Amino acid sequence: KRVTTVMEEQLVAEEFPTVTSSFIGPSSGSCYPARPHGFVYLNTAAKSVEPHSVFEVGAEALRRKAVPWLPLLGSTEQVNQVRRQFGALLFGNATGRRDAGDDSVVAVCPSTAFAMTMIARNLVRTGVVRKGTKILTLDKDMASAVYPWQSVAMEVGAQLKTVDWPNYWAEPTDSTIGPSSSQSLCSWTQQIIQACRDDPTVTVLALPHVHWCDGSLIDLEAISDFLQTHYAHMPRPHLILDLTQSLGALPFSLHRVRADAIACSVHKWLLGPYGTSLVYVDPKHHSDWLPLDQHERQRQGSDVALWDEEIVSKKDIGYPEAFFPGARRLDAGGRPSILYIPMLQRSLELVARLSPERTQAQLRRWTNQLAARLESDMIRLVPEQQRCGHILGIRLTPKALDLGLTLQHVAHNLDDNGIIVSVRGGCIRVSPYLFNTNSDLEKFVALVTQILAPFRSCAATARRRVLITGGTGWLAQFVLRGLLDDAEFRDEDIYVSHSNSDIDPTRIPHWVMKANQITLDVSQKQQCDDVIGRIRPSVIIHLAAISGLVKCHTDRSVAASVNCPSSTLLDAVKQHVPDCVFIFTSSDMVFDGNHAPYDCDSVPEPINVYGETKRMFETELLRKLPTGGVVLRLSNVIGPAYVYQPAGQKFFDWLSSSLATRKYIGLKQDEVRSFVAVTDVVLAILQAIRHIRETAGRICHVGGPVAMTRLDIARILARTMNVQLHVDDTCQQPQQQQP
Repeated sequence: KRVTTVMEEQLVAEEFPTVTSSFIGPSSGSCYPARPHGFVYLNTAAKSVEPHSVFEVGAEALRRKAVPWLPLLGSTEQVNQVRRQFGALLFGNATGRRDAGDDSVVAVCPSTAFAMTMIARNLVRTGVVRKGTKILTLDKDMASAVYPWQSVAMEVGAQLKTVDWPNYWAEPTDSTIGPSSSQSLCSWTQQIIQACRDDPTVTVLALPHVHWCDGSLIDLEAISDFLQTHYAHMPRPHLILDLTQSLGALPFSLHRVRADAIACSVHKWLLGPYGTSLVYVDPKHHSDWLPLDQHERQRQGSDVALWDEEIVSKKDIGYPEAFFPGARRLDAGGRPSILYIPMLQRSLELVARLSPERTQAQLRRWTNQLAARLESDMIRLVPEQQRCGHILGIRLTPKALDLGLTLQHVAHNLDDNGIIVSVRGGCIRVSPYLFNTNSDLEKFVALVTQILAPFRSCAATARRRVLITGGTGWLAQFVLRGLLDDAEFRDEDIYVSHSNSDIDPTRIPHWVMKANQITLDVSQKQQCDDVIGRIRPSVIIHLAAISGLVKCHTDRSVAASVNCPSSTLLDAVKQHVPDCVFIFTSSDMVFDGNHAPYDCDSVPEPINVYGETKRMFETELLRKLPTGGVVLRLSNVIGPAYVYQPAGQKFFDWLSSSLATRKYIGLKQDEVRSFVAVTDVVLAILQAIRHIRETAGRICHVGGPVAMTRLDIARILARTMNVQLHVDDTCQQPQQQQP
């Protein structure tokens, strides 16, 4: 679909000429530098290419300084025109029409850091930021948008409240009714709104429109609407915006976003020179906000010749104090730049003519094309609905990092081949502009593909790393045997963890030693972080648990730390290998036994500590690893005795030996389970790994084909062993209180 007009394409061609020489020739009367042949610039988010006409205006302004007897550019009227142009961009309507802006709401500052410092200090002075209040910022936001708030927070005893980077790949939740934990929310917008809901001490939201590292989008209209409704009957937090990485390339309207103040550096998407930030201030603050510095240009009367000709200072009093009305009172000191102001006047005119709406449409078409061709098992991108169209952040997946690929390696190779991008906050940031072409994108994709090729070859032969926790446990021994006997897994790097190092190697069969034996106590945070960070497993089969009902009941805290290691093991996995496959064996004891049969959608109602802790970890796993976590709820597992390191007899082992020795035993008939063979459990675990795309994020039940009591099992086993079984139904077992 054509998103630019012929006139706009001609304008772009004139403003961003692409010639093969280093400079346009002298005969053209210009020294405007042009791109060398084959050079690809995809870094407008760092600094824009200066348009040709803006460059020429700057050159003329500089020549005027060489002849100061002629009028200089950068007059008061030009400054006011820049204010109006900026205001028009802020109030632009959806059709792209640009009305004359209001110059009374715009101040001129040298940088966004200066502007934010001025805003922050005014909110301190007016009591908005004070001891006990919080200022909401984004994780890894631009430093110049954070330092001012950081400084005033330390000064008055306020606090920065940082919104965590969202998990874009989790299932979306409704932004108005999302859970209280922000880690389960999958967009900046949801997390910002939830942070305000959860904390009534937030008095300032200092936000961008897009995150400068990866182009992830913040829905400012939704946030503004939330602030208006949620705080309808209480003081509303101040909404302070930094639009440096969006205004000019992304539509925005103050009619729909009710901001208290906006700062925007002009050297990026506004196509201007370095050294200026334009600042919008809501009229309600004009009367009580003060400038950061004091100078004459803020004062009424300073714009007429009489001010200097007659020196209006009064003895022992000084100069007049009255400020100009509107945001002009907040202008930074110094004469309006003879260079920046005329250049900015021209660049804002170009931005309006090119239209932020059509600019965004064209750039989104290109970045979507890049995304479709680049996203793979080695490259991860912010989903389209969560990103803007003019910035694409490329992340490397854990698989790529495991193979030794780094962002710096990719960026340096691109740079060496004449393709300029940036590395910001763990992303390769790609930011095209209208002067780019389809051939630029083709060259970029081809080179990235070429850089990844040798690593893909390594990936084809790379071995998976499989970690089994609870390695001394009965089930773990059969899982290990199953992996070693399976053609798909036997050649992988397998690690078996034990909670302590007191393992007698003389009692371990030789085949067990084919796996790497390591020490890991899943309740210890540092151990988990060290082991997961060092091994970086691609598959984790989590079997470690305290399963004794009495032991769980008598020491609930220990049971919770081992059976629900969310803040230890799971957090380490999320940090180091968030894309790994995580198989967790839970239990049918998450149910109360009163509403059988149970399917995967049945509501858990555990009646003992063991079941409670298992259910807790089910919830945490699917919340923190929604794309790799799998819960297998096991019924009572039966099978042969321990292979090594016995930690006590299992039921089936005990029953076999009791029948073999003709012992008198007591078996309850009121416990009904769907007993399942250990070999079937091992097969279920291997199938869950093989079919992770279908099983990820799901709870699966693993049980036998029929419901039985322990007495039913004894009858079957007695027939198998050819043992005569005598059942005395009149005998009553001693009653034991069960936890």
